[in-house]
Amino acid sequence: MIEVLRRLDRRTIYVIMALSVILPLLHPIRLPVTPSVPVIETFNFVEKIPVGGTILLSFDYGPSTAVELDPVAKSILQQCFRRGVRVIGMTLLADGRPFLDRNMAEVAKAFGKTEGTDWVDLGFQLGGFTVIKSLGNGFAQAFPTDRHGHQTTALPLMQQVHDYRDVALVMSLSAADPGIRDWIKIIPSEFRRPLGCACTAVYFAELAPFLNSGQLIGLVGGLRGAAEYEKLVGIPGTATQDMDAQSL
Repeated sequence: MIEVLRRLDRRTIYVIMALSVILPLLHPIRLPVTPSVPVIETFNFVEKIPVGGTILLSFDYGPSTAVELDPVAKSILQQCFRRGVRVIGMTLLADGRPFLDRNMAEVAKAFGKTEGTDWVDLGFQLGGFTVIKSLGNGFAQAFPTDRHGHQTTALPLMQQVHDYRDVALVMSLSAADPGIRDWIKIIPSEFRRPLGCACTAVYFAELAPFLNSGQLIGLVGGLRGAAEYEKLVGIPGTATQDMDAQSL
């Protein structure tokens, strides 16, 4: 058998590999996905937030990592809007702005949510760690206006939610710097608020110690973690489809 494989034309292997990737993308086969404990913990925490509660969701990723983090963003938004949990979106990265704007607007529209009341898009603010710190003194201080240029203090949601004390969870979708490491320095210790994270697969091992120490309430890692979250939410998306190709 080994000799047969050795004599096999490498172009045949390339064709097999190509088909293994392309066919599941065209016709998903829905291979079994078993949610891991860190993903379940993240999902359960969001699920326990009371109706009318609020989370702060930071889109700290760009185009190069969107394939892993976009599906998580959508699943979390779907879970929140379905349960009546309000969402404040923001980003610490300039190239994270398109993903923040698109995902929030599209999912909110699908669930019939009203901007300014059920969700707010604060947009991008330069400063990283400094921005995270200043949010503790008031969201309006760090973001005087939303993505449309409206005064933050004039938005119905932001009249009820002023700083970290008014949110049930801070969640960073992180793949870069600034990102989750900056949030970890501030949120769990100084402001004592729950902090969650979704990250790229290569970042997972580096962040696992913060999960074990209790500084993170949960951790969603890579495309697989995104597919696991989609399964828990019950709305299969691109991560579930892409995992078929990756598994094969």
